[in-house]
Amino acid sequence: MGALSSLTNRIFLASALLASLSLGFAFYFVNGRVTSEAEAELRRGLHEAATLVDQQRTSLTETFTLFARVVGDLPELEAAVGTGDPPTVQPLAEDYGAQMKADLVIVRGRDGTRLASAGVDVASLPPLAAAPDSDAEVSAFWPHSRGVLQVVSVPILLGLPATEVMGRLTVGFFLDDLRANAFKDATGSEIAFGAAGRVLAGIPPERTHGRRSRCGHGPRRRDRLGTCGAPAGAARGGAAGGREC
Repeated sequence: MGALSSLTNRIFLASALLASLSLGFAFYFVNGRVTSEAEAELRRGLHEAATLVDQQRTSLTETFTLFARVVGDLPELEAAVGTGDPPTVQPLAEDYGAQMKADLVIVRGRDGTRLASAGVDVASLPPLAAAPDSDAEVSAFWPHSRGVLQVVSVPILLGLPATEVMGRLTVGFFLDDLRANAFKDATGSEIAFGAAGRVLAGIPPERTHGRRSRCGHGPRRRDRLGTCGAPAGAARGGAAGGREC
């Protein structure tokens, strides 16, 4: 007698097949929902991390901008810049840079001549879009072998009210591996800093197959900055251009 010759056997097999199909659809539905929820939670976590990093970066920018304004208004610096003598200005640039814990300090005279610099080798830096006699404050991001160098540049003004531009003070700080690790500790997420679509800091070389990887895929704004693979806050300032910083 065949296995399907009995009505009981046919009913049993049909019931087993129906149960298997029902369980299969249930497992598929549950698995798909769990996966979707996990992906949504991951996106929320990445967005929160990117927002926190951008807030911290903005706070750093505001702090260094305030430092630059205060130092630029010091009578000692104004008097030194007024001499146009680099040996007179250089010790002040080094001292103020150390006090601000800045990675870069550049002081220029009213004609754009560089009177002093401290920190990063300025020969490797691009120009900044600010004329030496401009009273505008400028912020920019510069790719660097150490990471991303964010700079703020303010005028050195003379007079009350301050109307005469005597020169320009530029201050910079790095968004580098150390900063990325600090943000990672605060957010619990892997953090990477990049510019022009390339990761420049925050990912160990062994995790990028010996090279800095591209941050994501597809077109990106050239002045966006943030965590790789997460929404990134728009960087203030833009591509550097114009006169030398």
